[in-house]
Amino acid sequence: SGNPGDGNPMDPQFKSMLLGDSEQGTVVPMFDSMRIGKGPRQPYSEFIKLPTGWHYMKKANGDEVGLRPLNPEYVKTGKIKLVWNGPKPTAPVQLVVQGSGDYKTAVFDLASGKEIEVPAAQYSVIFGRLLSGKGPRAQTAALYQGNSKPFTVEPGKVFELKMGGPFVLQFVRRGDENSSIDATKILVAESSGCVMGEWHGISLACEVLAAKEADGKGQKVVGKFVRFTDPELVNKAAAKHSTLGLQAACFPMPDNYRDGELVLAVKPGAPGMKLALFIKKHPFFGPMQSPWQ
Repeated sequence: SGNPGDGNPMDPQFKSMLLGDSEQGTVVPMFDSMRIGKGPRQPYSEFIKLPTGWHYMKKANGDEVGLRPLNPEYVKTGKIKLVWNGPKPTAPVQLVVQGSGDYKTAVFDLASGKEIEVPAAQYSVIFGRLLSGKGPRAQTAALYQGNSKPFTVEPGKVFELKMGGPFVLQFVRRGDENSSIDATKILVAESSGCVMGEWHGISLACEVLAAKEADGKGQKVVGKFVRFTDPELVNKAAAKHSTLGLQAACFPMPDNYRDGELVLAVKPGAPGMKLALFIKKHPFFGPMQSPWQ
């Protein structure tokens, strides 16, 4: 909302158009940051641990902030440890979880991979950030909840949050003999169900494979997506996708695209053929494929 100290990062109802629904958008978090003493920057949370114990912090009128100690007899804590499976570039530099119910304003960053103490409650992954390189060569992507499930942190116990590989491509197929694939619906999913999008400095350029059966035997390439390299084509895509604007370049471009929607027409070769997307060597994830459809 633009006001420092907003407790619930999902309250502003901010939407991203880059997560598979470029028309209506997908609600994503928008949170503030804070530091405790000389500690690292972290997401703003109304539940914080100070040297004197756990406290509840609430923004009052104006610049005033109220702070109340929490009774350890009633507010039990556990720990969360992120266990990430995948090459180093895929490990998030930020991985944020949010509590639910009475703890919906409890927000914590798990990216360090260390055991992070939190109030015992149910949590969900709401945001992550991937980063490789620096300055103008930086390659980034964002991670969101997708189909991942909430998890429960029990008092006095450590919950291992397992995420990462295997990574798979996701896409939406339309039609049979005359199929089409919308580039704005292509995403990457990790093993827990979170999805990654908002690609900058990196592309999901991929081939479209066709096969008679879902085992992929006898597969052949029937189309491909490439990365945007021509700014004029980006402008044409932006003109057609007004909700995306120049962020249309975050998606792969249908091969031989000239203007209009970012949709690739595909002829599999016969009725009932299966389609899949394939990347031989993605800079972050290495070889990657979608399930057959």
